[in-house]
Amino acid sequence: VLGRYRLRGDKHVFTLCRVIITTGRTHQIRVHMAHIGHPLVGDSKYNPHAQNDLMWCPRVFLHAWCLGFWDCRNTWQLVKAPLLRDLSKVLCSLEEIKLDLDRPDSPSCRLAGTPAQAKDVLQPGSNPVSARHASPPPQPT
Repeated sequence: VLGRYRLRGDKHVFTLCRVIITTGRTHQIRVHMAHIGHPLVGDSKYNPHAQNDLMWCPRVFLHAWCLGFWDCRNTWQLVKAPLLRDLSKVLCSLEEIKLDLDRPDSPSCRLAGTPAQAKDVLQPGSNPVSARHASPPPQPT
């Protein structure tokens, strides 16, 4: 969880998440997030409220900011892309809800693990990606 947001003057809370996938299956993130009760904003296939989302978000709020792969020369390639302007505008239009890490029972902060682990993950400048995901996977044979 990178942050919690809501439309200004609205009670519905949205969560900005960093998700790491291993297989890259079609709709993997969309299906899993909907299954746990947190469908993606604007996702008309898996989110029953997507029509309401389209009033303030022009498309599915999903962005691949970092992608790694082995190229045809067996060299690890890492590509990063900033958040596109349309989604950046949407994010800026929302009101951030401050996470209360001292009260893990707070509705603004529902993180797995202990409060100490949550603080470590959400410190400014910290990287919640574990070391095993930061480096390339084994080279293909």
